[in-house]
Amino acid sequence: MIYMPIILALFGLVYMLVKKSWVLKQDAGDGKMKEISDHIYEGALAFLNAEYRLLAIFVVVVSILSVSYTHLTLPTIYSV
Repeated sequence: MIYMPIILALFGLVYMLVKKSWVLKQDAGDGKMKEISDHIYEGALAFLNAEYRLLAIFVVVVSILSVSYTHLTLPTIYSV
């Protein structure tokens, strides 16, 4: 019973590989569909770049605040 999550995870990976190969075998469509697909791809990359930039700024700010708060607080009997 302890190996059930590992077995299910491996089953999920195999299923994903089968579905991926099926999708990649499908026809990409005519020129108009490919053009629309390229626009969607470019938009998705632009969105992800903006999100990663915002996430990086957030992580840096929170890290700086966390470290500075840790160094500014007075030690207590519970601090190690």
